[in-house]
Order: sequence, then C-alpha cells, then structure tokens
Amino acid sequence: MKAFFLAALILLSPFCLFAFDTDFSFSLLTDMSTPLPYAKRAGELIQAEMKGDLELYLYATEKTTFFMNGRVILDPLSSLSDSFDLGAAESHLGFSLKEAWIDYTSDYWAFRGGRQIVAWGKADLLTVTNVLCPRNYTSFSFFDLSDTYMGIDAARVSFKSDIYSLDFYWIPIVRASALPTAKKHPVQKVLDASPIDFKNNAPEPKFENFEYALKASAYWKYADVSLYGFYGYDRLPSSFKLYALSAEMDYNRSLMVGADASIPLGGLVLRLEGAFFYDSAIPKTKINIDLSDPSILFDYDFGYKKRDKLVMLAGLDWMPGGWILSAQYYGDLAFGDMSELSRSNYVHMATLAISKSFFKDTLAVSLAGLVQFEEWNNMFVLNASYNATDALVVSASVYCVNIVSDLGYKTFNDLRNWGGVTISAKYSF
Repeated sequence: MKAFFLAALILLSPFCLFAFDTDFSFSLLTDMSTPLPYAKRAGELIQAEMKGDLELYLYATEKTTFFMNGRVILDPLSSLSDSFDLGAAESHLGFSLKEAWIDYTSDYWAFRGGRQIVAWGKADLLTVTNVLCPRNYTSFSFFDLSDTYMGIDAARVSFKSDIYSLDFYWIPIVRASALPTAKKHPVQKVLDASPIDFKNNAPEPKFENFEYALKASAYWKYADVSLYGFYGYDRLPSSFKLYALSAEMDYNRSLMVGADASIPLGGLVLRLEGAFFYDSAIPKTKINIDLSDPSILFDYDFGYKKRDKLVMLAGLDWMPGGWILSAQYYGDLAFGDMSELSRSNYVHMATLAISKSFFKDTLAVSLAGLVQFEEWNNMFVLNASYNATDALVVSASVYCVNIVSDLGYKTFNDLRNWGGVTISAKYSF
C-alpha cells in the first residue's frame, strides 16, 4: 500500500503542474565521510551518497496548498536503506518522501493532512519536548541537523488569532527513527561484528496504537510561550531482544506534558523548556558481551522498566557584534529505584556553541560542544560552509565523540573514542 501511494504521488505530480499555480526548486547534494586518523577504520570511506531533492508547491486556491518534498538517494555503499520509503534492502538507489501534505487555511482555523515535519521546543542539539518527529540516524552529516528529521503521517487542525494558536494532531501511523541497522552500514563494520538481522516491531496502524498531540501557543511582546502534550510511542527502540544473530526492537508508549518560553532580555534571549514524562522507558543494566566473536550464540533481552521523569533545560543566547553565542544547561531527573537500570536518578549536561559569518556572509563557521557531567562524556562539532556562488554551497564538518564511561557491551567500547570528517556540497537549480 505504501509503495502504491508513493508511486501514484510521483506519477500524478507532473500532471498537477498544468492544473495549478506552482513553485518548485531542485537541488543536488553530496556527502562523503571518513573517520579521523585516531579512530577505528581510519582512512576508509564510511559514507558516500548523492541526493536529489525536489520541493514542489501547488496553489489550488488562495487558501489551499499542496506541498511535496521528495528525495532520490544514490548510495554506493548500500548502507542507508533504512531511511528509504521505496527501495530494496541495502540497495544502491532509493526514494524518501520527506513531506507531502495538503493545507487549507482560513482566517481563524486551518487543516493540514499528510506527511509533515513538526518542530517543538526551544532547545538546540538536545531534545526536551521535540518528540513528535523521528530522526534519520543512518547519516554521518552534522552540518544541518534539521535535515535529519523525518515527517509524521498526521492530520492537524489549528485555531489561531493574532496572538494565540491551538494545534490538535491525530497520528494514525507510528513512524520510528531510521537506525544504522543495514548489514553494510559502517557502524557494523566498526564493531567488527557478524551482521545482525534487525526486525523493527514498530506499532501497527490500528486504533489502539493511534497517537495524539496538542500544542497551545501565545506570542506576547515580552515572551513567546507554548504548552505541549503528547500521548504516543518513543521514536527510538525501548528494548532489544537478541536471538543468535538476529534482533527485535520494541517501542514503549508514554505520556509527555511540557512547556517552553522564549524571553528577550535586552541583548540576550532566555530560553526555558521542561517536560514531564509518565511511564518513560529506561534500559536495564547492560550486559558485557562481545559481538565480534563469530561463535557467540546469545539469547538476551535488553529490556526496560518504566519510570516517571522530569526533563528541564535553560538556555541563553547572546549576539554581540555579529557573533552568536549560545549556552544551555540540561537536567533529567528520574523518579524511583534505579538499582537495576543503566543510569542514575539525575543526569545533567551542558552545551556551548559559537558561530560567526565572514566575508559578507559568504563564509559561516561554528563550533559546538556538549559535556555530560557524571562521567565527563563529551562531543565537539566544528562546521564551516562557504557560498561559492548563489547556487553552490560547500561545507565541511569535523566531529569528535569521547565516551569516558564503560558502555557495558565489550564490542561497543570500540566507539568510545570516535571522530570523523564529512565533506558536503549542495547545488540549487
């Protein structure tokens, strides 16, 4: 059914161009990545992809718009197929439908139905209330993290005024995040593990699995404030069940209520965000196994227990003389007994980011860092992009991940000190 729907959408789109006013753009993107010299598999090409993006707007009336954003992906390494909507497993060519929706907007209410990307919250790099959209974790690109978001298949009804807005979401189809589970994905090569067959037990589209969400916002002169509610499934697996060289991934359902605020303070902007999660899934204590041993036969259930938790974030932005400085503090407080679980009751971390544009805004450079305070795990990302012409943008990213704590899985400890370089280019027509 999904393949039929996508094929029909692609075939019918050219005919719609002649029936409505249209606006479209096309771009070609390419990404190549390799590990840093100190990292495992250094010198190897771990990502090589070319993507063609088409964005198409069809204006049926002044109030009705159809939008589609589709992507054709050429994947020589056959490692990105988990992010395809159409394409055989571990194939070299695939199609991904990022968004496809129809929108009707009147003076006081609006409706949008179809696949849509929804961004919640005020946090950068970290996630507090931004739980609706799954993510694409198959790529090593750190330059544009917004490009990793995948759309949800949902219907949204909105009521609005000049100051207030209210959005209701009905999500009948649960979409999980795309993980690097393809047998030829570089992560499996880095682990030196025998390829594992992953089975994604994402909830089926039936009544008892429907998801619901709510957002209420106010835009005042002194602050922007939003309230959120979501009852649905985690976008990442809550547990893994391993059987020999196969694995099943299951998902937990929980309730989230949250809020955020953005408050201007002269030359500063204060960002506040918090969320309470009821029945959140927390993994059990890790088991020390070695996936690189080809003779290993294991039958483990890396399950979870449900705990309530409170997640909080405070951020401050400052823009002196063309610079952009941003600092955030993040705290995650879980309630209850944690003796059998893989984390402590309180986990906290901080991020710091700095960016600036040079040469009449043709060159942009940014540096971001994250530190987890319990065991001083950290991550750094350096990005640079250059607008060579109005149509061509060339960018480079260097990332370093340093995990001090023992990951528990003997094989995964090879990833405790990992880093890489990604070179990207985008040409827009």
